[in-house]
Amino acid sequence: MALGFADCGVDDLHHHEEMYEIYLVARGEGTAMVDGEAVRPRAGDLLAVEPGEVHTFVTSSEDYLHFVVQAPFVAGDKHSP
Repeated sequence: MALGFADCGVDDLHHHEEMYEIYLVARGEGTAMVDGEAVRPRAGDLLAVEPGEVHTFVTSSEDYLHFVVQAPFVAGDKHSP
C-alpha cells in the first residue's frame, strides 16, 4: 500500500492494471474524469477508482487537498490510455 497527497488537480490521464486508488478529499473541491464521466468530489468525499478505469483530475479549487491510497501498490502500474 502506498499513501500520498496532492494540493491541486493534476491533469495526467492514466489507468492502473492492478491497483485501486482511493482519494479522500480533505479540503476544497475538484473535478475528476473517470472513464469519461465527470465526478466532482469535495471536502469529506471519497472517490474509489478501480483497476482499468481511465482517470485524472482536471480542476481543483485554490484550497484543494486530497489524500490517496494505492492498494495493492504495484511499482510501474501507471499506464497511458
